[in-house]
Amino acid sequence: MTGTQKSPESPFLYAAEAAQYLRLSERTLEYYRIYGGGPVYRKHGNRILYHRADLDGWSQGRKYTSTGGAGSPDRDRAAGQS
Repeated sequence: MTGTQKSPESPFLYAAEAAQYLRLSERTLEYYRIYGGGPVYRKHGNRILYHRADLDGWSQGRKYTSTGGAGSPDRDRAAGQS
């Protein structure tokens, strides 16, 4: 085994990487940080970082089965309103 082992990939993403991961614009993530409603983020020093698990969880909570009505079964079930 050589000394050129690749280090494991970090689970933390910068805002630009997180936006790309979610297929959103950086501006949209900035809006969510200011006004709420977006994925959880972390501050390490002065850097804003997103953990992949948090991005996946946020996305998972945004599943819909239809565009009409007061909600979708997936969202109602997640909120405990079955």
